[in-house]
Amino acid sequence: MRLNKRAYVISGILLVIFAVSLVFLIRPVDNQLLTIRYDVRGAIAADTNIVVVYLDNNDIQLLGGWPLQRNYYALMVDHIREWGSRVIGFDVFFESPSVTAPEYDELFVSVAQRTPSLVVTAYGRLHTAEDRARSFPENLFYPIPNPAPEISYDIITPFDGLTQAIGAIGHSNIEGRWGDRVPAFLFTNDRAIPAFGLEVICRYYNVNRDTGIVFKKNKIRLEGNNATRKLYALDNQYRFRVNHLGPASKFTTIRFPDLLKNTPEAIARRQIVRDKIVLIGIIAEGRSSTVSSPYTDTLPSVLHHATVIDNILNKRYLRYPKITIEITLTILLTLTGVILARLLPGVKGFLLVTVVVVLYGAFSIYFFNQLSYVFPLLAPIIGSFTGAVVMFVLYVQSFQSKLDTLEDEKKLILGKLQEREDRLQDLHAELQYARQRQNVYEEEQLLDQVKRYEEEIRMLKSQVDDTEIDDSSGEEEVQRYEDLLFSNRSPMKKEIDMLGKVSSTGAPVLLLGESGTGKELAARAVHKRSKRSDKPFIAVNCGALTETLLDSELFGHEKGAFTGAVAGKPGRFELADGGTIFLDEIAETSEAFQVKLLRVLQEGTFERVGGTETKKADVRVIAATNRDIEQALEEKSFRLDLYYRLNVFSITMPPLRKRTVDIPLLVGEFLKQHSDELRLSRLALNALKQYDWPGNVRELQSVIQRAALLAVSEHRVVVRMQDLPQSITERAKKQLDIADQILDDIRSRKFSRSAISQTAKELGNLNRGTVAEYLRGISLQAFVDHDFDIDRTAKFLAGVDEKNTVEKARKKLLDYLKNITTAIDKEKPLSDVHVLLKPKFKNLPQRYHPALRDIIEAFYNGTWNYPGKP
Repeated sequence: MRLNKRAYVISGILLVIFAVSLVFLIRPVDNQLLTIRYDVRGAIAADTNIVVVYLDNNDIQLLGGWPLQRNYYALMVDHIREWGSRVIGFDVFFESPSVTAPEYDELFVSVAQRTPSLVVTAYGRLHTAEDRARSFPENLFYPIPNPAPEISYDIITPFDGLTQAIGAIGHSNIEGRWGDRVPAFLFTNDRAIPAFGLEVICRYYNVNRDTGIVFKKNKIRLEGNNATRKLYALDNQYRFRVNHLGPASKFTTIRFPDLLKNTPEAIARRQIVRDKIVLIGIIAEGRSSTVSSPYTDTLPSVLHHATVIDNILNKRYLRYPKITIEITLTILLTLTGVILARLLPGVKGFLLVTVVVVLYGAFSIYFFNQLSYVFPLLAPIIGSFTGAVVMFVLYVQSFQSKLDTLEDEKKLILGKLQEREDRLQDLHAELQYARQRQNVYEEEQLLDQVKRYEEEIRMLKSQVDDTEIDDSSGEEEVQRYEDLLFSNRSPMKKEIDMLGKVSSTGAPVLLLGESGTGKELAARAVHKRSKRSDKPFIAVNCGALTETLLDSELFGHEKGAFTGAVAGKPGRFELADGGTIFLDEIAETSEAFQVKLLRVLQEGTFERVGGTETKKADVRVIAATNRDIEQALEEKSFRLDLYYRLNVFSITMPPLRKRTVDIPLLVGEFLKQHSDELRLSRLALNALKQYDWPGNVRELQSVIQRAALLAVSEHRVVVRMQDLPQSITERAKKQLDIADQILDDIRSRKFSRSAISQTAKELGNLNRGTVAEYLRGISLQAFVDHDFDIDRTAKFLAGVDEKNTVEKARKKLLDYLKNITTAIDKEKPLSDVHVLLKPKFKNLPQRYHPALRDIIEAFYNGTWNYPGKP
């Protein structure tokens, strides 16, 4: 049955509805992709009409330390005005008059009076009862728009003397994770105060306060004596979006002392500020306020103001399309995907859709780079591929009537499989007969049929339920160290031995390893085996708490220490007195916290938040991190002295992918938590062993919990492949497929000398070494599966009863076994033998490691012998 037009029309309508919904759902996420746009564009230079004159830490130290006396600020303004600057913006907030040197305030006020182009900062906050009254000169403010925004602010200006003397003022309020939202104006009663950067622009163009600002919907027009500037894309609060330029190196910056020197170079530098916008600020670590940006986490605020000024001067502020434009773009891209997939069904259609998406992405990046326009990315791209997928599904459905029902085919799978295997056996006999008669044409025809039948059999086998129950967990002796589970051959054994040694000491322990490897279980085990086992064990996730909350959580707080502290509360160190405290994610803490922790480790003393009484606690500290601690030390995000204190004993918990021998034990343990009847199929266990486990034991536990629930819900006692997540089953299927293909191809070449090279070429130019290692693994696994019987294994590998082929397969197997047995010395302990044979595991696919270990141990124990070797 062909799909009629109605189905396509309905699908089109649903896709349009989907596209509209997608815009609203994805828009917040799409806004987070600004980082990608900035990375692609790279940093750009700021306008050279903006010059930043600053003082750094060295200058502050030479001038007597922080805070600076205001006569220095007066000196800076006076000189910069004399050197011919057009506007001076001062990014230092002078909230209160000086108590120690009022004469310097008077000097600064007098200089401000002589400098009408001086702009200083203020800030606004929502109305509170604590705000003190300020007297505002009317000449500093602008009329409000009509209608005015509902949000009103209290404007906190500099101290009264300076406020009365200055000619211009601007607020320093910013919003957003990068300070990328700047209110063009803050409104208070019937007045408006501009942003600091905007006021600098207004003074630069001599904008009249009464008539020079025209408010319109979503934009502001500045009309000055020299030029006209417009601010577009404002929201209903008159905020615009900042377009970050780059790090400090992208701005014109000069140290003020370098301008004061009486040298030709300094005199030449003074010319830089002539007729320019000059911003004065502090660029000193620990002294100046900073803003996070896409290029640096510590952009000085004066450079953020310079960015705002640059954006307005050059119309580089970010502009977002209206929601109607976003919806239109998304619908157009969605319908484009539909049309292309309809015209070219299959891979070609998807490739063409991909090209369109890439071109749209390039278009979006171009407009961002050149016009600072932020077009949506995710919604149109998702809509385009969704449209293509829907159309492809509709196309596939049009051929569905040509096939027999899927249910009937499933019932015939086993019958078909037997039929194909019987036919394949007959084909092998016919092929052997054709070779004896040297009929080349017939041999080629039969080979094609053999390959076709082998592929069909492989597909049919993949549909057969995996019903064989795995019993390998009973082959390993289960070892336990408290709640940690491992086997004798586990890489965990070495770490467990170390845990046993450090448990009896009182020294700090640093646990390293990926997330989910059992670091907290190890910490609890150390505590339970220590002399402190009858005392508390307290675990704290340092990475989940802010620094303020972490201080309160660990050290406690006094009543009234902060809002909501209605009573004193002991911290975790007090609660753990005499016992053990486990600090997880220790590398995520701040340097300030690390200093406090170092004191506790050294002296055992601390103070509660808001308290002055020094408290003492006898606590053993066990810390853990999943970060690369060496890298953290190099980056100086983790203190070296704290590392030395914690690193008395360092233990690295191995990831699960390196301890696959423990997987059967862990799976058995997790299954028992749901039911004693549950078992795991052999195929499912092999899939679990082949997976990389980025989430380690924690992820394995989650996977088994899910699989067990699915099996129980269907009243089954065997957990099968169908119960495992797709990420695990697909990886296992891929590895099984390539192993089967390699063995089938080498069988077809009768284990000839060139079989490996030819197979590598046949399977898409695989690396010859990869094919060789897979063949070695297949041979070793077959040897174990056939109870260490060389003759039976050789016949299985050959796949035919032809004597010559079986002999070649046998020789290849013996070569592999000889390579193993010649390195085994039965006089040495088995553990030493495993160490010596470690190179034999190199390059061997992970799934065959257990088979190699079984062969080594079986030979060592005398279960089998190499022919001719006692």
